[in-house]
Amino acid sequence: MKRLVLWACLVAALWFPASRAASAEGEGKIVWEKDALAAGMERSWTQGWEPLVQGDALVILLPVSAPEGTGRVTATLEMSESAVTPFREQSMAVTAVRDETGLWPVRFKLRLLSDYRSGDYPCTVRLEGEGCRGEAELLLRLRGGLPPEGDGRPALSGVEGRLVPGEEAILSATIADPWPDRALTDIVFTVTDPTGEILPAGTDLHTAPDLLPGESAALRVPLTVLPGAGVTVHALRFDLTCTVLGESRSFAQTFYLPVTEEIRLEQGGIQGAASALQGEAAALTLPLMNLGRTELRNVCASLSLPGVVERQSVLVGNIPAGESRPAKWSCLVPSAAAPGEYTGAVSVTAEDQWGNAAALELPVSLTVEERPAPAEKEAPRTQAAGAVQRIVWGLAGLCAALAVALGVQGAVLRARIRRLEEARL
Repeated sequence: MKRLVLWACLVAALWFPASRAASAEGEGKIVWEKDALAAGMERSWTQGWEPLVQGDALVILLPVSAPEGTGRVTATLEMSESAVTPFREQSMAVTAVRDETGLWPVRFKLRLLSDYRSGDYPCTVRLEGEGCRGEAELLLRLRGGLPPEGDGRPALSGVEGRLVPGEEAILSATIADPWPDRALTDIVFTVTDPTGEILPAGTDLHTAPDLLPGESAALRVPLTVLPGAGVTVHALRFDLTCTVLGESRSFAQTFYLPVTEEIRLEQGGIQGAASALQGEAAALTLPLMNLGRTELRNVCASLSLPGVVERQSVLVGNIPAGESRPAKWSCLVPSAAAPGEYTGAVSVTAEDQWGNAAALELPVSLTVEERPAPAEKEAPRTQAAGAVQRIVWGLAGLCAALAVALGVQGAVLRARIRRLEEARL
């Protein structure tokens, strides 16, 4: 029995939403007939009929059709901005019945504030009948009241575009109606560069769609950047005219956008020894060149040779246009590194003055050679023995020279004595 009750509840839970959806889909629509006339209208809404101010009230006439309706139609007016309204506190709902033309003439007569202000007030009329419903979006253009509060200007934002010398560009922006009670119509604008290096592509006049209070729209402006345009910040001026509360207004605003050029960072060949002994330092140099027309900033080079050195970075700094700077490394080869060839890479990063980044990478290799074993220390002994031997031979030669000198001196003395003895005789 309990299971039967549970199944009944489940079927009911599934059936009621489905029946509601089916009934909603089956409801007819109430349609605002903009080409039709109702009692009190000289022309249709399509032909320009607008609500009328009669004394202290605003009269709104809406002819609607309900092909599947048979009874009364209830219409309720809701302001898009409840805080901005020209109406007094009052009931905003009326009813209508079908007339001899087959239409339901909806007629509002809403009391205005004694100090209501001129403006454009968006609102929605919600229509409900027996088995049918619909809605109509209206813009109530009220004139003859007090001037609107505050001043302002159309809001331009999100102005951006990639400007490159010698290329076409699309400048994008967003225009917004900043007022809750004023519409912008007949919007025409131009975009100019005082230097003349950025020109409009095609026409210089552009239009934007009419904006209801608080609405916004995207703008796209095609431009041509001349080949010789300066790679610097350019002042782009927007001149805009539009109609606000029936009056023509003009506005101007300047935005600053850079003309950028492709970063041309090039490298020379890696200079340095192709091999190094275990425990010795290997010096490497990489020339970096700026072949573009704008300065490169924060140029950084990193060397990675797994097994020898892990990401050793050097800051090269700024490289002016048309100049070069070297990146230098002096890396110590570990004594424990096994002899052989090690491969890795040098990666270089840089950016221009606008923050655009560039990078390059190139392979690098180094051969590590085994350090030879130290030689035995016998050379000092050999040199000492040779020195002693030279001293001995020198002394022996000196003794021989002294002996010869003594022998000669003895012979000279004996000859002199003999001559003296002969002289006495």
